Amino acid sequence: MSWKDRFVDFEPRPEVEYPLALGVLPSQRTPGKALALGIGGALMGLLVFWIIRGYIALAVIWLLGILGKPRFRLRFGWVDLAVLLLVAWHTIAALWAASHLSPRPAVNMLWEWVGLAVSFFLARQLLAGRSEARAAVAVMGSLAVALAA
Repeated sequence: MSWKDRFVDFEPRPEVEYPLALGVLPSQRTPGKALALGIGGALMGLLVFWIIRGYIALAVIWLLGILGKPRFRLRFGWVDLAVLLLVAWHTIAALWAASHLSPRPAVNMLWEWVGLAVSFFLARQLLAGRSEARAAVAVMGSLAVALAA
């Protein structure tokens, strides 16, 4: 089956759900044509969902760990404020889109943005020194080279 055969012409009906034919991302959900993703697209959506849940669970574990300490240091600067404002803007847009346009893609993208913000915040808090940041960059670079091969 070629990639052209995966595009299916159909007229969407509101009473029928197309969970596997329509993509998880809003850019893949068009009214006239849809990319028939099948099981692979559904599994990719679940993978992203579990990655986001993992970031949030890690943030909760980190927060519970520092709450028991008598003194803890919380790093929050202008860059963190900019990321927080960006995610707040996406939250407002997703809530509006969920009530006026397409709720499913809006909520999916909102959770992806929340996951990105949580992962950024955790990286800022957990990578305290230069050596830790350098080690994290080395691991990311090694993973990129290994996955590209």
